[in-house]
Amino acid sequence: MSYEQHKLEHLWHSEAHQQLEEYTQDEYRGYCKAHFGIPIMCESDEYREAYDKIVRPLDYELKIKLMQKPLDYPVTRLMTTKQKASYLDKIFIYYTGLGVVLTQPIPQNEG
Repeated sequence: MSYEQHKLEHLWHSEAHQQLEEYTQDEYRGYCKAHFGIPIMCESDEYREAYDKIVRPLDYELKIKLMQKPLDYPVTRLMTTKQKASYLDKIFIYYTGLGVVLTQPIPQNEG
């Protein structure tokens, strides 16, 4: 994952928090990790086996809490740049579907 992707993700969670005012920035982050990040990471057999053994048996509210600080179950920090791009696409669709206006990254010149 790139530093720019990391910054953009945190900016979008902040924008969702500021505009929707329903949850904290970290709660939005936890929700996205659980709903969009886990399915991406579970494409790996090793990750899926560990997740299924440790996290899947927990109830929904505990899973969301586990994704947040201070526990911060590892999801996005283990992603490749390509996985993180897919994750950000899913977050974008989710937040804009809720009416959140998100900052758009400036495309970098490919030259």
